[in-house]
Amino acid sequence: MSYIIDQRKILFWQKALNCDNKVIRILAIMYKCSIDLILSKYCIPSVDMRASNIKEHMWKHFVDGAYKNGKIQFC
Repeated sequence: MSYIIDQRKILFWQKALNCDNKVIRILAIMYKCSIDLILSKYCIPSVDMRASNIKEHMWKHFVDGAYKNGKIQFC
């Protein structure tokens, strides 16, 4: 569940950083350090990536973590 929450946070901040409203964009820039912490957790290089690439990175991190913990196995 934490993956979904983090993914939604990243996508929200991505939209806020690219918003036409200057106030929202300034607030997003002020809190960019909290976004960067989430991005580094999932090895995502930048919030400027396409949403599909962010989702792909999140999915890869989830699958790798599940495989390492032995929750899924590949034949």
